Amino acid sequence: MVQLKEAEKLLPIIDDDSLGYRVCIYIGWINDQAGAYNTALDYEQMAKIYADSTRNTHCIVNALVHQVTTLNNMGHDDEGKRINNIAMRYFNEADADQQSAILRNRAYYQMLSDSLDNAEQLAYRAAMIAEDSTAMGNALSLLCRINLRLGQAEEAQ
Repeated sequence: MVQLKEAEKLLPIIDDDSLGYRVCIYIGWINDQAGAYNTALDYEQMAKIYADSTRNTHCIVNALVHQVTTLNNMGHDDEGKRINNIAMRYFNEADADQQSAILRNRAYYQMLSDSLDNAEQLAYRAAMIAEDSTAMGNALSLLCRINLRLGQAEEAQ
């Protein structure tokens, strides 16, 4: 974190939006993991601004997905859903793991609204398109929660 904070100080001098995005997204992620959610959101928003400047769809979607994760961790599901809907606009341009995260988030919101059949389909689809083991594990974990709520303990196993 110390090196990232030092790099952050140099961003105005370097004037590289791609580097600004990377520094801010990592600082945001570290803060999210540490439970400093408001600080994480601030850095994720800065990362989104840098990503918009680069016009790099991967970076834009990544910043949005990080914001959704932090908002969900904070219990701000309505705002997370709103941001996830923005990420959904980039769905066809996103990579498989980003698509998986967007679908997993949609499944989560469906589960919260008790649309369990829709949630199950979305979570299953999220698991099937995930390429990274973490993205797949997150989708499968949610799918298990949904199956348990549906009373399908065997499916959850």
